[in-house]
Amino acid sequence: LLNYELVVTKILTQVFIKTTQAGEFQSTNS
Repeated sequence: LLNYELVVTKILTQVFIKTTQAGEFQSTNS
């Protein structure tokens, strides 16, 4: 269970970082 939570946290973190970078990229271009 702990390992599963670790994987989920990693995925959520990566998705959050990608979304944040994409948002910053769009706001700088607009």
